[in-house]
Amino acid sequence: MLLRFHILLQQNTSGSHALEDCAGRHGGELVDANEDALSTMTFARRTEAEKRGEIYLRLDESGALFWVIDGVGGAALGGQAARLVDAGLQRGAASAGHLRLGEALAALNEAVCALGVDADGRSLGACAATVARFDDAGGVLLGHSGDTVGYQYHRASGRLRRLTASGDGSKVIRDYLGQGPGVAAQVVTVAAQVGDLILLCSDGVSKGMRDSAIETALSRRCADVVVDLRRAAAEIATAARKGGSDDDISIVLVEVVGQDP
Repeated sequence: MLLRFHILLQQNTSGSHALEDCAGRHGGELVDANEDALSTMTFARRTEAEKRGEIYLRLDESGALFWVIDGVGGAALGGQAARLVDAGLQRGAASAGHLRLGEALAALNEAVCALGVDADGRSLGACAATVARFDDAGGVLLGHSGDTVGYQYHRASGRLRRLTASGDGSKVIRDYLGQGPGVAAQVVTVAAQVGDLILLCSDGVSKGMRDSAIETALSRRCADVVVDLRRAAAEIATAARKGGSDDDISIVLVEVVGQDP
């Protein structure tokens, strides 16, 4: 199984940082003043595609991990919570190829809760997270907590499906990491087909864009023989800004290639 991916981070001041079609490990990518954290940790081999000079991931039995973490802005230690969860996922993935997402997120929730509460009993640290694990057979395991969002775009049908239960752009964040002991992360399993896209993003996207608009943006890019992942991510970020989002925007866009380039 081969994957291609693109990562985009954009501050609410419109500064941005992009990692185009990259492979390997990019741990704890945090932009200045951006409480979002994005990481990939892959155990796959890099494969250079000679025709287009792009970098692919050829998955082995260990698979690949991608995640988006969004520190809750109202929490005093939101950024610290995001870094804590990012580092914990990296340690867990490095020590065990098959990370159990539900158990890992439950443990990280306890760690974030340990940051303490303020005088009003509110969590000092809080964050949302969506983690996707790809295996070599085309399966995707998605772990989720809070208002980050995960989607699957099925290229054959041109339809977008939201995989996470929250992240509707509302101001009420439910089941985030650090909310309290015993918060249960949502865990879903998805079968990804060749040509499908998996999109992970912070609520900076959902605050300014309906799912139908994301579907339209991805359909437009998927009309090309080779999907321009960088352009697709940039168009989504731009549309979210035009839709009124003033939050940090973080996007991980993964394409299931499925065969040697």
